[in-house]
Amino acid sequence: MKSLLLTLLPVFGTLASTQAAILFSDDFSGGAVPLNGTTPDTTTAGATWTSGTAFLADGSVSTTPTSGAWLPFVPTAGNIYTVSSIINTTAGGQNWISLGFSAAATALPNNRFADGPVVALGTFLLRQNRGSGTGATDSQFFVGETTLGVTSIAAPPSGAVTALITLDASNPSPALWTLGLSLNGSPITLASNSNPADGSDPGTDVSNFGAIKFVGFTVTNTAGGTIDDFRVEVTPVPEPTSALLVGLGAMALLRRRRA
Repeated sequence: MKSLLLTLLPVFGTLASTQAAILFSDDFSGGAVPLNGTTPDTTTAGATWTSGTAFLADGSVSTTPTSGAWLPFVPTAGNIYTVSSIINTTAGGQNWISLGFSAAATALPNNRFADGPVVALGTFLLRQNRGSGTGATDSQFFVGETTLGVTSIAAPPSGAVTALITLDASNPSPALWTLGLSLNGSPITLASNSNPADGSDPGTDVSNFGAIKFVGFTVTNTAGGTIDDFRVEVTPVPEPTSALLVGLGAMALLRRRRA
């Protein structure tokens, strides 16, 4: 049995190679200095934050001015990505801190997600008042572009909320990629999760999530609070033929051993 297990180790190693890898992580343990230009705890290709002055390196988000905080992120087919952070919007009433993606040509540190040039996609926003049950003033998730494809979340958790956005890019065609959202580990049923609609900036309209170029946060108007434990992870999805070959290889080794 021991020799059989040793023989199968390369096969299991192939399967294990599909485990998640961290692209970015940041626990925002810096001081009360601008987040802009700082390097996340884990980064890819030496990327640093591009942010407005509302975001500080200690994870605090001031009530003014409207700002964004972005890292470069270009998803590729054959992977599943997760983006997560602990967010607590503690000021601003109906105003919010958001987490999501941007398809803008460059990172925009002085804009909120709802501004057309950001070309926001897959955005969760958490209002300080969490939601009134009236739709427009709820905490919300937008497929995009910008404020299109909305799901209103009338009663999100109070206090700090762990938001996790999933981008399923396993299909070779970006037109078939989909989004998911969970809050504090509980999945949220989305009204729409695929194919962004044309937004408010005709010069930068996109037709699918393959246009994403950045991931991060924005804050609007008088909202303020904290962000923490930011992570972007990628899990490769084996092609069906690869998985089949691995399975056939394992079966062949078992039969050879029994013979």
